[in-house]
Amino acid sequence: MDRETRYLDLYKGAPVPYLSITPDGYVNECNHAAESFFGYTFEELQSMQVMLLYAEESRLKAKEFFALFKQGIPIENEEMVYLRKDGERVYGLLSVSPLKDASGKVIAYRSVIVDITRLKAAEGELVAVKELWEKTFGAVKEALFIIDSAHRIIQVNPALEELVGMPEENIIGRDCFEIIHASKFPPEGCVTCTALEGCDYAHAELYEPHLDKYIEAEPYPSYGADGKVNHVIHLIRDITE
Repeated sequence: MDRETRYLDLYKGAPVPYLSITPDGYVNECNHAAESFFGYTFEELQSMQVMLLYAEESRLKAKEFFALFKQGIPIENEEMVYLRKDGERVYGLLSVSPLKDASGKVIAYRSVIVDITRLKAAEGELVAVKELWEKTFGAVKEALFIIDSAHRIIQVNPALEELVGMPEENIIGRDCFEIIHASKFPPEGCVTCTALEGCDYAHAELYEPHLDKYIEAEPYPSYGADGKVNHVIHLIRDITE
């Protein structure tokens, strides 16, 4: 197998889509991964206007990039949205470099696309889970707040705002003992401290003069990948009545 044949075999069998684009914007070469990514055969892709492969929201961006290509300016890892033959939207990171002749004239553009469709789908699922969590967290009638390992409050629900008589923006970033106990230090027997030390269940009932309420406190530790507590979800019930 000669060098040219080996190169062609590597090009055709590469696991990521490769396209060669003419200076006037037509596909003149592609590999098997590109056929699979776009859902077209080689014959269908060959001589296709490359702009037809982009979804509507990416076409303006693609045209701007094409102007750069004509100047011989490469791009790298630009997120684009494409349309398959069947109409399915797919996502890819586009990198393009110019191919020049001996005189320096651009004669083609070599495009490489990294398929990130599954990653984008996973991101969408994470966003949906985050939105569900925030809605659930906000809907809980009992006061909830989350602290980091340094006692700083990073999230609160409306019931906590009502309990302490402060808006969220005046609470986030402050120490929990400052907000709940009006103290510069954790109180003696602090159940939050116990949770931060790794106790999976702690409970306390007490009268809190700062709030002028009897409260029930239950902190629940959350562990990081290293097995250490990195957050505590803290529930407070008003049991004054």
